[in-house]
Amino acid sequence: DYPLDNSSNFTINTTKPVAFGLNLRIPAWAGEATHIRVNGKKVSATIKRGSFFEISRTWKNNDKIQLVFDMKTRLEPINASHPEMVALLFGPLVLFPTNAPNTTYTAEQLLSASRKATYEWTIKIDKQEVKLKPFMAISDEKYCLYNKIKMVQKA
Repeated sequence: DYPLDNSSNFTINTTKPVAFGLNLRIPAWAGEATHIRVNGKKVSATIKRGSFFEISRTWKNNDKIQLVFDMKTRLEPINASHPEMVALLFGPLVLFPTNAPNTTYTAEQLLSASRKATYEWTIKIDKQEVKLKPFMAISDEKYCLYNKIKMVQKA
């Protein structure tokens, strides 16, 4: 169910044991708790985000690999010149406010998005619940990719 679920599972199918390296892409957005399991055992090596992680071994039929991503909400600005215009992301998914009031959010409001269903997250804005959805779940609703946030003035 990735990217809606935080893990990807692989099964090796081979007629006889075979040695090779398997490279798994670890995205830059993956959190610190991202980890890999081989046949249920956690791989103890350091996983570097934004790179590939290679597992070299002799693989046997039905060996299982599970890549578990630490997925959190984060804000990505449209560009360096407009840090107040941000998109809300959860792992690899962009979350779009749907049928939302025209408002300026705080970063904390957007980052507080909590998942309510497979394709739905929510935030509270002045006692109103705003729904957020990944693009693939939006049909005939009004949505916005970039949202204005209140910037904190530096002293």
